[in-house]
Amino acid sequence: MNLPSILAAATQLGPGCEFLLPVASTIDAQALGLMTQTAPAVKISLHLVPESLPALLHSRAGIVASGTATVEAALMNTPFVMVYRVSPLTYRLGAPRLRCRTSPW
Repeated sequence: MNLPSILAAATQLGPGCEFLLPVASTIDAQALGLMTQTAPAVKISLHLVPESLPALLHSRAGIVASGTATVEAALMNTPFVMVYRVSPLTYRLGAPRLRCRTSPW
């Protein structure tokens, strides 16, 4: 669910960056590779890798979905931006209580 937004953010970082996308063993990496190659906005150097921990360790920064990966990135001292998708109703209820910026994606 978060991948399209993460890829859109990656394209804004510019062509000088390389991106590692860890792929769980339960996901068809070949189908995911085709999806990322055919996405119209994706013009980045994207590498699918089998393990998330080495990817975090070798990265200068990360775009990480909320969960265990945020703890792993913090323990490795890898700076990261956390993403979390909520329903429109949850957003409307929570936004007035938080300082948040609506994503352009």
